[in-house]
Amino acid sequence: MSILNLVGDLKYKNRRTEISIPLSEVREGSNEYANHLVYKKGDKINVYDRVCNHSGGKLFLESKNKNCAKCPEHGWNIFLQTGMYQNNLKKTSIAYSIRDSKIVFTQIDPIPYLDAREKEKKIKIEYINHAFLIFHCESFSFAIDPWAIGSCLSTGWWPERPRRSDWANILNECDFVYISHNHNDHLHQKTLSKVRQDMKFYVPKFKTDSVKRILSSFGFENIEYLEFEKVYSLSTDDDFKIISLKSGDHREDSGIYFRYGVFDFLATIDANFVNFERLPKKVTVFATDIVMGSGEFPLCFDAISSEEKAKIMKKNLDAGLNLKNKQITAIQPKHYFPYGGFAEAKATRDQYIKQKIMKHTPKSYEDICAKNGVHLCSILDKTIYEFVGTKIKRTAFPQTDFIEVTDEDIANEISCVKEKYSEIKDDLILDYFENSTFVDQLSLYVSWASDNFTTIYKTVCVDFSRSKPKVSFLTNFDWEKLKSEYDLGSSSNRYLHLKIRREILNQLIEQSLPWENVSSGYQMRFDRIPNVYNQKFWT
Repeated sequence: MSILNLVGDLKYKNRRTEISIPLSEVREGSNEYANHLVYKKGDKINVYDRVCNHSGGKLFLESKNKNCAKCPEHGWNIFLQTGMYQNNLKKTSIAYSIRDSKIVFTQIDPIPYLDAREKEKKIKIEYINHAFLIFHCESFSFAIDPWAIGSCLSTGWWPERPRRSDWANILNECDFVYISHNHNDHLHQKTLSKVRQDMKFYVPKFKTDSVKRILSSFGFENIEYLEFEKVYSLSTDDDFKIISLKSGDHREDSGIYFRYGVFDFLATIDANFVNFERLPKKVTVFATDIVMGSGEFPLCFDAISSEEKAKIMKKNLDAGLNLKNKQITAIQPKHYFPYGGFAEAKATRDQYIKQKIMKHTPKSYEDICAKNGVHLCSILDKTIYEFVGTKIKRTAFPQTDFIEVTDEDIANEISCVKEKYSEIKDDLILDYFENSTFVDQLSLYVSWASDNFTTIYKTVCVDFSRSKPKVSFLTNFDWEKLKSEYDLGSSSNRYLHLKIRREILNQLIEQSLPWENVSSGYQMRFDRIPNVYNQKFWT
């Protein structure tokens, strides 16, 4: 039986602005305007917005190469003559007409909305851990992205804060659970093993069915889709409406937006460029992740110096702060709730990551909130926020026991993974890669490595440029020699070298885990030539 029923499409109000650029101002080659880029070659003209397709940063013309624009946030380059990013992702150009010797086009800013309800409902938001929230409403409750116990991302991340001892009881009282995407800091098997088997799950309808497939493998059967930009209503309370919003960076990730009476809640969780930044305005609560200076990049890249890594992380944090400022300024929420990101590399073998990583705290967003007249909800102060309508009536910490993650917990879990997945199985490796349907101009070099990545047990090369991948085990592998002989001017395959801890790589192959589970959990070390992000491989 469905708890949520489809009632229609998400509505938009379009704000239209006609933009005109005199042809006399457009020179041959690349041209930069406030919000657009124009490339002209003879009579052929391409117009693009300046929004980077990675995470919504702003594209700027390169000073050295005027035919190329670059996003300062993560270094993405786009060639304006072709509209292709350096990693072969294509940007859609804007349709235009020529009128009165001007390039004329309409800029449409769609603003989504749900019909407002007048009732001032009671709702309690409770933070449990990382992206795990529970919403207690008047006659129902639901949770998103439960992770409460054990590690995630292949033993790389552990809960930074102690967990409440009764979390499982509260979760099992929920009417349904929403899972935003398939990374296991959001779709966590050990946590979900404590959930009743008849729990109703709602998941995004991704192209590869990535969330539902994993939930089914955990033994859950009561799973339904929330299609993107469709409005669903609670069958027992028409005042509740919820929508799943797709990330805009071509990954299988999502955010959610719901309204309960006059209260509404928007969470981008940790997805990039949610709904292509077409976001509702003046919401009650806007919730996001807390910016980290490094996922796998730059800390896990061997060829980057310590000084450069620190500079990149500082730049990433500044870019993240700018993005939060842009979003909060545009959305103008009453309350801002930064929550996803309270996880850390606690294992002894990952102390380098723990010592070097830089990240924000809720306090990092105080000035942005103050400037915009927005109330900052810091889970460092309180983890429970009770609303009546759009107003906070009470904040609290739960009156219950809390449990810390111990060094013994960490050592035991890593030991279990090592014991179960220590054997390198050549037949399984061949079967895994040869049956892949992935095609790209990429040669992947994967090495099974020790905990500190200095000892290599085996290396395999996978050439993905053919209709069927060619897989070769290498006996005398010399990555530095391969790099030195690579011709950057050629059209040959790009090279990507991954050193992955032995048991973690075996587990990835045997369980068909997402590669980003392993990379984001700091369980591999990277190098690549040319030095570009291999978008297709990681999505």
